[in-house]
Amino acid sequence: MRQIEPPVDDGITYCLRHPNTETNLRCGRCDDLICPRCMVTSPVGARCPDCARIGRPAILDTSSSELTRAVVSGFAAAIAGAIALSIVVKILFAMPFIGIVYWIVAAGGMAVMGYLVGEAIRYGSGKKIDKRLKYVAAGCVFIGWLATFILLPVFGLPSSFIATSPGIVGLIIAYYIASSRVRL
Repeated sequence: MRQIEPPVDDGITYCLRHPNTETNLRCGRCDDLICPRCMVTSPVGARCPDCARIGRPAILDTSSSELTRAVVSGFAAAIAGAIALSIVVKILFAMPFIGIVYWIVAAGGMAVMGYLVGEAIRYGSGKKIDKRLKYVAAGCVFIGWLATFILLPVFGLPSSFIATSPGIVGLIIAYYIASSRVRL
């Protein structure tokens, strides 16, 4: 009868994730064998992929419900801003004014709307920092501009008030202000 011999321990060690790769390198935290392919260099030495996972701070993780609240609050602020801007323009159009007032009202009104939208998104998201919130801000500011464009004829005013240079400049200023309010 033939006797089976136990495997010879020749001192060669292999990576736990890549069993065909010889290594003597160990994770500095859990002491698992790792190879150069799966090793993650960290400030405190070589780590296995499991130990190297660094969690993101909570302020950077925007949940879907927080993102939804940010969209809804930004949209509501944009519509409220469009209504307020249309009313202000209606009141000012009843008075005689010079050309510079036209610029100030169009650009300034959109800038205020941008601030309101940015703050609404910021508080709606729980003051989170997320790149997606800038896109939400841009969309909501555009919706506010578009709503003003639609509401002005309802108030008996030309929509060209917001569609010409002062309104476009105001739209750009509003986007800048709204996006700077949500940070990142």
